[in-house]
Amino acid sequence: MVALLKKIFEFFVYSNFFIALVAVVMVNYTFAIFHHSSSYILLLFVFFATLCSYSFHWYLSADYSGTNNRLKWTNANNGVLTFFLLLSSTPCVYLFFQLGNVRLWVIMGGLATFIYSAPKIEARPFIWLRTFAVGKTLYLTSVWVFVTVFLPLLAMETSFDNKEIWFGINRFFLILPICVLFDRKDRETDLGQGIRNIIYQLTSRQTGVLLGVCMAIFFFSGFMLFRKNFISTPSLVLNLSGIVFILLTPFHTRKPDDLYYYFLLDGLMMLSGAISLGLSLKGL
Repeated sequence: MVALLKKIFEFFVYSNFFIALVAVVMVNYTFAIFHHSSSYILLLFVFFATLCSYSFHWYLSADYSGTNNRLKWTNANNGVLTFFLLLSSTPCVYLFFQLGNVRLWVIMGGLATFIYSAPKIEARPFIWLRTFAVGKTLYLTSVWVFVTVFLPLLAMETSFDNKEIWFGINRFFLILPICVLFDRKDRETDLGQGIRNIIYQLTSRQTGVLLGVCMAIFFFSGFMLFRKNFISTPSLVLNLSGIVFILLTPFHTRKPDDLYYYFLLDGLMMLSGAISLGLSLKGL
């Protein structure tokens, strides 16, 4: 029974349904922070687009050898990834034409997402892109912030003022240290594919300093949001992801199981949004 439940859980995480859910909750949190009703068309689009892009990314990773559980699952379930890639692409196309004023921005975001995965394609000119992957940690963080913060703000047709900027900074420096840990984990795999990353040049001490600086900026931006009365959400809700991230520091260097990364760390990105959604459903 335990083995069956583990397989179901791994399917939920490794098939990219979980990360698609994370993206949706994060987008919904942006709408909630700025007291705007959610665009269900955008939420649905983000879900299927995330499922599609991550299925494509891991489909390209299926031929690479590796000892970690995620790559083993990917190699054994390449057909599943292909199925979800095709399945999710159809609603993506349909929902795209329902997005209205943000369609051009969505095209730009889609292109940026494709460029992130493109170096894995074994063909020119995509192999050439591997020489530009040195900043892929910052790149991926920027794409996530664009999709989960600025895309919903654009859908709201709001002006970008101090409130929006500070919230974007807050989310950026929550996501960045998580991406740093992911890239440190994937170091050997990336190097085997010829992908270089500036993060790989950092020592453990330097990485720790970088994570500490990210967390300091994260909490400072949260402080500024409350100091200026920009948001009314409870301070603990906004900052809880950073607090948990710090509490998990002893585990970051112990080479934990892949589910630690793809469930726990990915889940931290949506923690504030999930709690906020739960409180709103309870009418608090």
